[in-house]
Amino acid sequence: MRRPRFSETQIVGILNEADSGVAVKEVCQKHGISDATYYQWKSKFGGLEASDVRRMRELKAENSQFVSLRLLSNSLIVSQQSESLHHRLNDKLIVEDMDPMATMIL
Repeated sequence: MRRPRFSETQIVGILNEADSGVAVKEVCQKHGISDATYYQWKSKFGGLEASDVRRMRELKAENSQFVSLRLLSNSLIVSQQSESLHHRLNDKLIVEDMDPMATMIL
């Protein structure tokens, strides 16, 4: 995956620069970005401060840990269910092998 040219904190700084009264065209030329990029950033990061961006990054990391734990727990549950089903099938096969009439009782 391609590494971004600007960090999220730098993006917020660029947006704040334009909000302080400098023309958007000038800010875009100064930083070598297109108007479209500026407006995409504004829709994503508009109104945020650098501390908000840091907090957002921390929350994303925390969320990804929760997702990983959830996937792990789901796979353990499926594994346990599969193992339980396997044991029940084996028990049934053992009972059927012992006495053909046992299947009628079960």
